[in-house]
Amino acid sequence: MKRFVPLLKEINEKLVLPQPEKSRILLEIGADMADLFDHYLKQGKSETEAMQIITEKFRVCDDAISELIVVHQGFIQKLANKISRQAQSFWEKAGLLLFLLGVILVCGRIVISAQFFHLASPYITPVIMLALFIAVLAFIKFYSLYIKKNHSIKTINNGMKELLILGCGCLLIGVFGNFMELYDTFKVMAASPENSTLLLFEWLEKTAPLMVFTLSVTSITALLWYMLQNKINKIQNEELAFLLNL
Repeated sequence: MKRFVPLLKEINEKLVLPQPEKSRILLEIGADMADLFDHYLKQGKSETEAMQIITEKFRVCDDAISELIVVHQGFIQKLANKISRQAQSFWEKAGLLLFLLGVILVCGRIVISAQFFHLASPYITPVIMLALFIAVLAFIKFYSLYIKKNHSIKTINNGMKELLILGCGCLLIGVFGNFMELYDTFKVMAASPENSTLLLFEWLEKTAPLMVFTLSVTSITALLWYMLQNKINKIQNEELAFLLNL
């Protein structure tokens, strides 16, 4: 990718974005250049011809830069970057981690009780299934980044959007299940108003475990995503700095 450094530096000067989005997009553009370069070589073009075509394609105006940003930054990625930027200082990071750990510890003590899942609403089943998917995805990502150390620019962000979506999905299912259980309770209460108090207690007995487990899974997912995203951001920034000699 070193042969593309002058061109990447030009794009870097025109690309008005905060970090880490800027590093990620520049590295992805560099990877696209490398792929195109290899493609032209396989077509029989010389290195000089291939480089000339790539220079013409990627030496872009300001409007084209805006289009590049749109192509390399979807809605989920924008949301993820925005969340990541909300905690950049040490104290913000420490506060966020302490809050999430507090939620996990409080909810975790309730979850491990013997009657927890027995009393819970049936809506807890899809949350458990999503929690298993989250556990598998997080394990694969931790293995890739920390043990296998696969820091390929093309694959380093794989799974991060899915992790965020699954965590949000757990929260949505929990909230939806809570309201559906309340709706069903109100229907029964309308037919038997004399049992309203008992029915409300039964609703609380079913939905409290659902919401506790949902918040636990969502908090753990947020903590895992935050740790992984910080690691990815650090790798991308170091890679770009090395590439451009910044």
